Amino acid sequence: MSNTPPSGPGRWSAPQSEGGNPTGGPPWGEPPGGPPQKTKFAGLAPHVAAMICYLPICFNLVVAIIFFVTEKELRFVRFHAAQSLTLFGAYVLVNVGLALIGGIPGLGFLTNTVIRPVFGLACFVLYIFLAMKAYNNEWYKIPTVGDVAERLANQ
Repeated sequence: MSNTPPSGPGRWSAPQSEGGNPTGGPPWGEPPGGPPQKTKFAGLAPHVAAMICYLPICFNLVVAIIFFVTEKELRFVRFHAAQSLTLFGAYVLVNVGLALIGGIPGLGFLTNTVIRPVFGLACFVLYIFLAMKAYNNEWYKIPTVGDVAERLANQ
């Protein structure tokens, strides 16, 4: 079995072992059919490293880049780092677009007081959701962003 993400959202399908994951996934840090592995950077379990990639914006950018560059063997961590970076890029592009629209008289008030804060809150909730999925050893793929991340992770 390879340590690459499935083509859609889902979990690893590994048999449960003693002291395994209480959420029904494989034992923490253990890819299917293999011994426990740690990340090269900081020696973290893969599910913890993948979760850290989604932590608050300033911190996640640096950590996601480090994990994306250093983790060539752990595809789970590399995928979540790539998805976090791709999602951050999409967030920046949309936010810049909304800022430009916010400068247009008449649309500025609505954009700057309603749309941008709601978009920011939605992105924050999405990051928390993805961090929880990563911590539970799930290869959760966001449409479009996840496809780009999967291509990046497999390079």
